[in-house]
This record gives sequence, structure tokens and C-alpha cells, in this order.
Amino acid sequence: MNSEIWDTPAAISVFTSEFLSDLGILDVKSSLNFALNASEDTSNFTGNFLVANDVNIQIRGFVEAAVGRNYFTWRLSSDVFNVERIDFSRGPNSVLFGVGAPGGIVNTSSKRALLGRDSSQLRTRIGSWDDYRVEYDFSKTLFKDKLAVRANLLWQDKNDWRKFKSSERRAGALAATYRPFKGTEIRLDSEYGDVDQLHAQPYPAREGFVGWEAAGRLIASTYGQAVSGTTANTVPTVVWDPFSGGPPVSWNGSRIASVGPRASGLANIGASVLNESKHPRWAAITSPGWTNNFYY
Repeated sequence: MNSEIWDTPAAISVFTSEFLSDLGILDVKSSLNFALNASEDTSNFTGNFLVANDVNIQIRGFVEAAVGRNYFTWRLSSDVFNVERIDFSRGPNSVLFGVGAPGGIVNTSSKRALLGRDSSQLRTRIGSWDDYRVEYDFSKTLFKDKLAVRANLLWQDKNDWRKFKSSERRAGALAATYRPFKGTEIRLDSEYGDVDQLHAQPYPAREGFVGWEAAGRLIASTYGQAVSGTTANTVPTVVWDPFSGGPPVSWNGSRIASVGPRASGLANIGASVLNESKHPRWAAITSPGWTNNFYY
């Protein structure tokens, strides 16, 4: 549907390539920080869904928003090295975008070869936490008003402000535009990528001492006896002390602290340590969570 945005009764926001460059946006995931009524979907407080998928988006509170590329279904957080623009369509507008979801869709348009416009651009980026990135964009008209090609290359190696989180990306894209006669264009685009990501689980550190200490450090006379400041432990945890000479011991049915600060962003799970002087924000107490390797 070839319509101007202001002629469509839809809530659409457009991030142009200039806008993406000015804000230092590198992919669809980071563009969500500047989008209207759209954000990364963190509703699954276990963190597993968050790190097992390359990008999870919610729009207007609806989770699992659609992700598209050139108006076809897509699954990855497209890198801007081969992105001309990003469109955010809020609401079920599959009539305009081909695919959609109740919340909306985030669609990326890849870079096209432009007839009559030759260019060559090299861009580098060096940032905090060992962030290194190189992009190369080359466009050339081979036959005037008939055939043009465009190549884009990317190399990136970056860590993160949080431990056990890093990303390596090697990618290349090739596009061609052929105009056999006036009013007709045939476009070809292709992209190859090799992405290796290491994720840190979003869990905070947990403690089981403050609540019991505040209640007076009461000692149970029998195993599992209810005392003030504790609650039943229903987690099937097994503990083994290799120096005791005894067998592994199940803690299921024992008592744990019931009072303490909670992490509201993780559905109040656990007695979380929110004091950053004891557990810094950059620390990942659970060590590496997931590794994602994408080849496309």
C-alpha cells in the first residue's frame, strides 16, 4: 500500500538513518529506549524468555509485538549497519504492514542500492567497556539509470557495563537495483550475519539473614519448627558438605527468612539484596546465563 503516513489513520513513528546515527542507536533493541509506548518485554520475571530470544517487544502493554523486515516476518534485532529506517506502528495495523500483532509491529527497512548516487563511508566507534565497532558502506552505479549495487560490512566486539555480558557480530549485506525501463525497478537484497552473545541473568543477589536477625535470631528446637522471622522453605535444594563426610542433605521443609527487601521488577521474588554497597549493580551473582549464536 503506497500511502503517505499522514494519510493513514494509524499511529506510526519513523526513525530515519540520520536519527539513528545521531543517538548512537545500534539495533532495534536499543531503539526501544526512544520509542513511544514501546519497550523491551520483561514481563517474564524468570529472565529466561528475555535472554533466550534476540529481541522481545511490548507495545501499548501487549507482549510479543510483531517484528518485521521489509514488511516480512523477522526474528532478530536488526543491526543498523544495514537499516535505512525503523517504523513503529502502534495498534493492529497488519493491513498496512502485512504482518502484525494486537500491540503493533516494529519494521526495519534495509539499505537499498540507489541509482545515480555513488558514495563510500567508513565509520568507527570506540566506547566504554571495551566497545569497538567498524562499519563500511559502499554504493556504486554501474550503468547510468539502469543498474546500481551497494555493499555494507560490519565488525563489532563489545562488552557491557554488567559482568558476563558481551556481543560479537560479523555481518555483510549486498543490495542491487535494476531498472529495465522507466517506471519499473527490480531490487535484490541479501545479508549474512554471525552473532555471538553472552547474557547475564537479571536476577539480583538474595539473602536469608536480615529478616531472621531482625526477629531476634530465634533458634528452632526441632527441624522445620516455625519461629518468628522465618517461613517454610519449599524449594527442593540439596546441600552437600564434602568435608563433613556425610551424604547430601535436603533443605526442603526447613525454614528461611520471611522478611527483607524485595525486587519489584522481578515479581517481588526472593529476599533481594538491593543495597549496592554490598552487591554492586554491575555484578552478576548467577554468573553467565545464556549464550546465543545466530547465523543468518
